[in-house]
Formats: sequence, C-alpha cells, structure tokens
Amino acid sequence: MTRTFEGFPRITKVMAGKPCIGGMPVTVGMILGELGAGTTIDELLADYAYLDREDILEALHYRAHLENGAIPALEEDRVRVRLLDPDTEL
Repeated sequence: MTRTFEGFPRITKVMAGKPCIGGMPVTVGMILGELGAGTTIDELLADYAYLDREDILEALHYRAHLENGAIPALEEDRVRVRLLDPDTEL
C-alpha cells in the first residue's frame, strides 16, 4: 500500500520508509542529493527518463515544507533523530 502526502500527490512512502516519487525506486533524498552535488534538473531527467520536471520540483517543495515544520516527519525520521541525539524533544 502506498501513502500519498496531502498536498504532494507525487510523493509516496514506499521504499524502506522513505518518501519516494510515485512509487518508483527514486527517493526524495536521492533527488536532493543529486541536486546538491551539482547535477542539474535536465541531467536528472536524462538519467531517469521515468521522472519529469514536476516530480523533481515536488521533491524540492516537499522537503522545504518538511524543514519548515509544515508537514510531520515520517516516524522513521523521528526515531533516527532520537538515536542520534537522546536529548532531542520530539
């Protein structure tokens, strides 16, 4: 069963608890990592023909909302934070 996030119809939780694009084996984190490493959107689109520009933009939008606290982190993310810093209040 896939789960979409309200306001983010292209984002689903399907791969090891990570938000993915449309049930594909492409995580939001992978997209952001590639962009952060200097890969352009056009290069990503060429490397992953099954993605489209809106998928990449929605991944960016999703992460921005997550960072701003506008959407809750996945349970797995909260557990990982607790393991790294036991003083972190959830």
